[in-house]
Amino acid sequence: MSAIWGIIDLEDNPVKRQVVEQMSLPYESCKIDRTEQLKDGSVYMACGLQYFTPEAYNEKMPLYDETHNRFIVADVVLDNREEICSLLGIENGSNLPDGYILNRYHHLYGSDGLDKLAGAFAFVVYDASTRKIELVIDAVGNRCLYYCIIGSSLYFSTLIEPLKSILKDVTVNERWLADFLAMESMYMFSDLESTPVEGIFRVAPAQRVIFSEKGIEKETYWKPLERIDIVKGDTDEAYCAGFRKVFSEAVSCVIRDKSKVGILLSGGLDSTAVASLAAGVVGEEGGIMHAYTSVPEEDYIPPEGTKRVTDEGDIAFQTVQTLGHSDATRINMPGVNPWDEHKRIMNYLEMPYKSYYNVLWLHDAMEQALTKDIRIILTGAYGNSSISFTNLPMFFSDMLRRGKWVSFIKEMNLFHRSMGISRKLILRDTLKTNLKKKEPYIGDRLEGSFMYEEFYKRQDTESRLGAMYATMDTAALDYQSFRQMLWHPRSFRQIGEMETKRSLATGVLMRDPTKDKRVIEYCMSLPLEVFASEGIERRLINVYMADVIPSHVIKIAGGGQQGADFLHRMTKVWPRIKEEWIRIYERYSQQPYVDTAKAIKDLEAIDIGHCNNFKLMRHMYYLTTLEYIHEFIGEL
Repeated sequence: MSAIWGIIDLEDNPVKRQVVEQMSLPYESCKIDRTEQLKDGSVYMACGLQYFTPEAYNEKMPLYDETHNRFIVADVVLDNREEICSLLGIENGSNLPDGYILNRYHHLYGSDGLDKLAGAFAFVVYDASTRKIELVIDAVGNRCLYYCIIGSSLYFSTLIEPLKSILKDVTVNERWLADFLAMESMYMFSDLESTPVEGIFRVAPAQRVIFSEKGIEKETYWKPLERIDIVKGDTDEAYCAGFRKVFSEAVSCVIRDKSKVGILLSGGLDSTAVASLAAGVVGEEGGIMHAYTSVPEEDYIPPEGTKRVTDEGDIAFQTVQTLGHSDATRINMPGVNPWDEHKRIMNYLEMPYKSYYNVLWLHDAMEQALTKDIRIILTGAYGNSSISFTNLPMFFSDMLRRGKWVSFIKEMNLFHRSMGISRKLILRDTLKTNLKKKEPYIGDRLEGSFMYEEFYKRQDTESRLGAMYATMDTAALDYQSFRQMLWHPRSFRQIGEMETKRSLATGVLMRDPTKDKRVIEYCMSLPLEVFASEGIERRLINVYMADVIPSHVIKIAGGGQQGADFLHRMTKVWPRIKEEWIRIYERYSQQPYVDTAKAIKDLEAIDIGHCNNFKLMRHMYYLTTLEYIHEFIGEL
């Protein structure tokens, strides 16, 4: 796994040394173990290697195949190495680097073979004979790759900054900006390819971009819904066996070094499911799984009536004690607040962001992991959309639409007994959903935001976000539509973009088996009742993994809450932060995007003792955006 960057000119103009130096400079601040470069006239490729796997020490990237006049540079960790080696006729590929295997495979199968690859990768191939450049990202967007085109030259990079440095005029992408600010949620991207910088694009998850003398072409190579149907009629035992097999493989294949591995462990089902399998893998050779758990500051007191577990440290500690071959580290970052750290985080993310608390503790966990020479850290972050998916309104709505009234009443009674859900409430809401036509949203999306209305309208933001949210609303209640959302590249893009930047900043790679391409495909094939039925929600974990996951986690009611002390940390320094925020708003009062007078009025009315987290986060991402435009784009 690595960072890659380079330049290819299709008119054979030589690559200038000054441009090479410009593009390479930003990578000097990354935690890269070795840098290799290849320069051949109009072609320049570079690879900043990071030793995340034992095989990476032998990696040779970039590569030039003189026989076929073909250049390749790859940022790659293959998860199904054995399968790919078998297709290549390689009997013992255990020590071969992933880039070597990928190069041979792609040369043999080309674009037709991309769908079979599993892992985290981004690569660029230039066929000098056909004068075609190909840029590819893995199916679920674990890695990111940016590019821009200037004349006959294509520039590509894992980071945005190298491309920004070679643009003559750097301007903010106003459409991206409008959507980012208008989405009143943790979503950062409304589309798959735009970036904050005008003229710089990202290769979308599962996308193949081809640049030639004819121009640019794009295609999506992984379209699982076109070939994966719901498998009906199997026994529950068969579904369970299939799930256990594919999920176990997804966990084991990312653990190359069984002597040590890290994991971000909460008190919830998803990360515990990953940890339960991972502990067995590292234990095979006497290794250790190092768990990192976010906990509140010691002086934090949960609000009265809080039902969720706000300190998951004891649960995680009990988990590692039960599993064995593991240890636990509590991360509470005393005296640290998300605002004071935002500049450091924004520097390596290269863009404004929204998840202020989680970004902070994840970064700290990865830095601590590196001190123990841990280069891979596991997560279960995507689990709510795959292995532990449950949507009870969808479940009841689906039965009603299929006319299964007996099953509907039976399940309603079972969930009433197991979870205490009102039967009247289930019946009323299900009938309301299915009998009353949902009207399109006609409210004011600007009501809570600080955007200028003229800017919002000029960018036609409502049409894009309205369509996006309408699709999401439909998917929330219809299983067939949800299957489309399950693999939606928008979510993949956001996760992968952040994880790629963190790996370069910390030297540690995050891997999430719950987002494994094969796991997602298997979940897509399951009927809805496998995910929730018999009065049991999150069935794939609660039932299919019941003999693997420690019982104390399955019994937890209400779930855990990471970052529960976000408001507590901000309150400690609120007078200073509030004053600083007002100064920033006043400094940028003349720009055309944010109504700073409205923002200041909202800020001055905040009662910090009775404020919700998102209200503060909204101010933070508006302020961060203003700083980003000024400091990174050079405007304002």
